[in-house]
Amino acid sequence: MEAILLETFLVVCETKNFTTASQILFATQPTITGRIRALEDYLGFELFIRRKGKKTLTLTSRGKEFIPIASRIIKLYEDIESFKNTSYNSLTISTIASYATPVVANICKKMNRDYGTNIKILTYQTREAYELVLKKEIDMAFVSQEIPTAGIEIQPLFSQKYYLVTATDSNSSSNFKSINLKKLDYSKEIFLNWDAHFLKWHNQFFPHPKLEVDSIQLLIDFLKDTGYWAIVQECNIPVLLNTINLKIYQLPILPPTRKCFILTNQFPDKELILVTNKFITVCKEYILQQFNALNPLF
Repeated sequence: MEAILLETFLVVCETKNFTTASQILFATQPTITGRIRALEDYLGFELFIRRKGKKTLTLTSRGKEFIPIASRIIKLYEDIESFKNTSYNSLTISTIASYATPVVANICKKMNRDYGTNIKILTYQTREAYELVLKKEIDMAFVSQEIPTAGIEIQPLFSQKYYLVTATDSNSSSNFKSINLKKLDYSKEIFLNWDAHFLKWHNQFFPHPKLEVDSIQLLIDFLKDTGYWAIVQECNIPVLLNTINLKIYQLPILPPTRKCFILTNQFPDKELILVTNKFITVCKEYILQQFNALNPLF
């Protein structure tokens, strides 16, 4: 049963006249009478009493009984259309651990707060993330490597520098221009393996670290003890400063800057297009606001 037949029936019920109904529905009178006849044929009973010479229509008893049913069906059609046209507003996102806080967390907070987006955040390594995006098991992923892959769109987001940090007993943190790498106590390094480029640079100066961690929380626990130091991404420093005061040093010989890329499937499901585009827009807005720590790559 077509919705237009029910809509026509309800309008004719209100106007009690085919001519007036045709004007309201922007259709010819023969079209209106044809729709009513088609609906009656479908139902198997007459809806209106037709009298020659009478312009006003009268509902049959079955016609009166059918009004609430037709209204409910029309409401159901409207609900279906509304459901179809409501944009999907959920995302499953992957990030490597080193970008989770504060970058990805802050972007997701904004999406949830400003747009009501439901977000599930998972942690996967870069190569796993490529595979999951390709299989559409996750919608988007933040990674640190650009690996050209058929079916995946890779967008560069930002790069950032590294700094050497160590805890201080002072009541406030301080920044220093540079530090002599040769004067460092290598046994006190808390090593974080940021990526292959960083590892290659690191091994030129500190080839055999005694302590290695893979999370910022573990790093904080070690830094609280005197003498420990670590080389961190610039975006990690605000997280550390929430817990401990730091001496922050520039490195005299810089490692390659670390880049962040966002992955999406090249052929996304239609319902994801609006929300993924909005998410990427919010990402870029956030990065531009963090110009002191993140260098935009777009």
